[in-house]
Amino acid sequence: MHQYIYFLSIIICLYGFNNQQVINTSVPLGIISIDTTHSPLVMYGAQIFKDKKCQRCHKLNADGKKRLKSLDGLGGKYPDIWLYSFLQDPETYIPKTRMPSFESLFKKEIDKNRLDKILLQSSQNISAEQLDLAWEKLQLEVNEIKYNLQKDLSPNTEILSSEGLALMAYLQKIPSSKK
Repeated sequence: MHQYIYFLSIIICLYGFNNQQVINTSVPLGIISIDTTHSPLVMYGAQIFKDKKCQRCHKLNADGKKRLKSLDGLGGKYPDIWLYSFLQDPETYIPKTRMPSFESLFKKEIDKNRLDKILLQSSQNISAEQLDLAWEKLQLEVNEIKYNLQKDLSPNTEILSSEGLALMAYLQKIPSSKK
């Protein structure tokens, strides 16, 4: 019974966190202008996208120019298991691709201090309590992705709460620019 009350309390807190709109995420860190739905995991993934300099080879909208590979409409186009596998071994899916493997991201744990820095960069008006709530929300999001992946992987496969999962969450939110 106590676990149920604790879980319900977290859900209520997270709902309040989302509705406070203390974090302006419409343009996270100047990376892209998509609605990240105030998701700490997506914001973390956006920072990974920036840090790994993915924008050198990719653009986020379809502008007709072919110099960069467009990710327009990627969000929801492929299941998480496909992105999980593709990001770790792109050549399996696209032979002779220049895209590097991001397998190392799936071995690097998400860091709370890094999340705090990302959130504080986007808004100076965040309390320590709100940072803690954002961390809890991120953990719930990560656990949902891990649960969905585990259904498609062998039972012995360990899935870490990794930066790779954050990048996947970000990529899954890239909308189509076509209306």
